[in-house]
Amino acid sequence: MTPGPENRFFEFESHSGFSKYYAAYSPDGAHIVTCGGSAAKIWDAKDGKLVNNLSRHSSAVTYACFNKSGTLAITVSSDMTARVWEVKTGTEPILVLKGHTKSVRTAAFSSDGTRIVTGSSDATARVWDAKTGADIHILTGHKLDVYSTCFSTDGTQIITMSRDGVTKIWDASTGTIIHTLKGNNFRSDSAHLGNNSTQVVTAMCGNTAQIYDIKSGAELVTLTGHTGFVSCACFSSDGSLVVTGSHDKTAKIWNAKDGSEIITLKGNTKGIDFVCFSPDGSRIIAKDKDGTSIVWSAPLRPPPK
Repeated sequence: MTPGPENRFFEFESHSGFSKYYAAYSPDGAHIVTCGGSAAKIWDAKDGKLVNNLSRHSSAVTYACFNKSGTLAITVSSDMTARVWEVKTGTEPILVLKGHTKSVRTAAFSSDGTRIVTGSSDATARVWDAKTGADIHILTGHKLDVYSTCFSTDGTQIITMSRDGVTKIWDASTGTIIHTLKGNNFRSDSAHLGNNSTQVVTAMCGNTAQIYDIKSGAELVTLTGHTGFVSCACFSSDGSLVVTGSHDKTAKIWNAKDGSEIITLKGNTKGIDFVCFSPDGSRIIAKDKDGTSIVWSAPLRPPPK
């Protein structure tokens, strides 16, 4: 199934001529954050109007995300810092996280908002106190850039993915490795946990994505159907669906249980390097390499069986 133009909800304007690196929904679905140039922008998710401009980094901002309540956002940059902002009113960061020795590539809040994990081109991830900015753990073991990080829903585990082609699962309280998942020889670009924190979906820049069991490290499902590198993958909030984005210029929606393809989204003109669901699962953001972010509204539920 392929949705038509009527399923396209809206597109965002550019960042003053800069390509957008990333886009994501707030957990409450009220806002969307995009990154481009040395700034991140907060938008109203209903009408696409600009809410706030976060512009205190000194170099490219390549990633941003929200805390669970949607009141705070964290931005990361090639200036080797991560910065925490109040979403609606933040003209200055309330916290600046310094410690990485190369570009910061990714970040995530724990679900209770007390910790932040960042990943960097220095091949490490760091865990921080979200209130004070104190360094809690340095996660070492990857050989190349750490591109993706996230906490499990209960905050007990951390997932990291790296250009070395390896996904690692860590004990969040001790910073020790629990599992090492080796999908293939391609770099690891994206990892996302299901809402129950028992499964993780990974995109390794091959033509497939994989769903793993976190406890055992076993591969459960392989998502096969793209004709180009799969660069990103994300669960829906209820864990029943996965969306993937690919260099073949499409995003695909899959049944997370059996790996069957449900729908293909076509409309981006370049290879897609970021996708995510809205919190209620009714919309998807697909951002391609020329900076175009399309918000899709589509019938995404798997058919009844």
